[in-house]
Amino acid sequence: MSLSAIHHHFRRVTAISPIQYQKWLRLQESRRLMLTSDIDVTRDAFKVGYASA
Repeated sequence: MSLSAIHHHFRRVTAISPIQYQKWLRLQESRRLMLTSDIDVTRDAFKVGYASA
């Protein structure tokens, strides 16, 4: 299956692009970490995969 076909099927199932889904997952994990621990935003951003705060 080609990359464009995967992208098309992913968007059809989720209604968002794979990149948007990855961002959504990172933001949800970041939110969870901030609510359950005393980690500051900068460390939290790096922990969930962002290169800069």
